[in-house]
Amino acid sequence: LNFETFNLDEYEYYEKVENGDLSWIIPKKFIAFSGPHSQSMLDHGYPVHSPEYYLPYFRKAGVSTVIRLNKKIYDASRFTDAGFQHYDLFFPDGGVPPDSIMRQFLDICEKSPGAIAVHCKAGLGRTGTLIACYMMKHFRFSAAEAIAWVRICRPGSIIGRQQNWLADRQAWCWTEGDLLRQAKSQQEKSPLLTTSVFIAPGSVTMPEKTTSKWNYEHANPTYLPIVNDQNSSSPSAWPAEFRTSMNSGTTDNHCW
Repeated sequence: LNFETFNLDEYEYYEKVENGDLSWIIPKKFIAFSGPHSQSMLDHGYPVHSPEYYLPYFRKAGVSTVIRLNKKIYDASRFTDAGFQHYDLFFPDGGVPPDSIMRQFLDICEKSPGAIAVHCKAGLGRTGTLIACYMMKHFRFSAAEAIAWVRICRPGSIIGRQQNWLADRQAWCWTEGDLLRQAKSQQEKSPLLTTSVFIAPGSVTMPEKTTSKWNYEHANPTYLPIVNDQNSSSPSAWPAEFRTSMNSGTTDNHCW
């Protein structure tokens, strides 16, 4: 986080329900936001917004893709007709995604040409959980680090058993990320090669659940214990892509 360029006013403006209830989690890559409704209105005294409400900001922010994780409340064509890609990856509120949905989510995000706006009902539990998977795979965050970062950007994210589920998926995400970076490195060294001998990302077997669990009963979310901390990396060892996105002066003053 670059305090010289971080726009606090914008962050506080857009996190309010009446202004869209959205937060940047990874600059220029992921926005988490509350699920749109079929029309803008007051729902039990709280304002909710239609898809059209978000279109101007999404265009300004370079969003190309919208992913919905909750039940269909609005017609997806209201985004697709406006030029956005839209995907439905439903799983129950407060739950954890099947591995097939996690893989689909990662694949969509890796192929998206622009930023991705992700929502469930509130844009907290399911949304934060899948974005954390991307962080573990691409930036080698530990589960605890990913949870802490998402909660800093969007307080209240990732709840209940979603926390231990992320810990169980950490090793798989790290392995997949390592294989992906290895594949990219091979391509850069030999751009004309069409075949390789390394294991393709996505082919790794999902590991058994870890035996160690976290006790969150009295835990401060920003100081969660590190899982497999012998393999976790300090911020100085994070990939240059993420360090640059956090410290670069060219953030367009997006709120996170």
